[in-house]
Amino acid sequence: YKIVGDGKHTSRFMAKTAGLREAQKAYYIYDDAERAFEKKEYAGAEQLVNRAIAMNARQAPFYSLRGMIALSQKQNAVAIKDFEQALSIDNEYQPAHFGIGVGEYKNSRPARALDHIKKSLSLYPGHSGSLYVAGLCNHELDRPQEALDYFGKFAQHVKKHPEVYGYMGINYEKTNKKSSAIDAYSAQLSVAPDNNMGIYARKRLSVLKKN
Repeated sequence: YKIVGDGKHTSRFMAKTAGLREAQKAYYIYDDAERAFEKKEYAGAEQLVNRAIAMNARQAPFYSLRGMIALSQKQNAVAIKDFEQALSIDNEYQPAHFGIGVGEYKNSRPARALDHIKKSLSLYPGHSGSLYVAGLCNHELDRPQEALDYFGKFAQHVKKHPEVYGYMGINYEKTNKKSSAIDAYSAQLSVAPDNNMGIYARKRLSVLKKN
């Protein structure tokens, strides 16, 4: 058959993928920002992600990372705006739903947080962070059985978390499950006996074992 051009349609391919190559340049910087964030170099991470956004402002992960940086510095309102910007680009972007959930929980709005956390879990079933925050939200909303459901699933993923067993003990007590509360508080002491939750667990164990 007759070869047209170079036989590979190179010019057409390059034209169609020009936008992808341009976006990739911004992602190189975004990757550096992620590495800085993982090292807790928040100022450097923010500078890098801002450079990535300046190069390509239509990438949901860029705003989500900037939101996580803000959360790490307790700038909850700023973080939520960035997560919302990420969702305006991609409403199914799971990390942004999780981020809003965390931000709203930290702002003492557990019901609003739970809406986004449930969306996060619908997009990423079994996401450990979402399971834990869902447990915290239900705990704050005084829904002990729902809290236990989420905390229990989370504990299957993260067996040495420093507080989850204490929260489970509290909610077992609310549902009048004394033996389960004792087991949970005992687990708390085996994992983290000296933090605030560990101190609380020790006090509750002494009471429950006497009664």
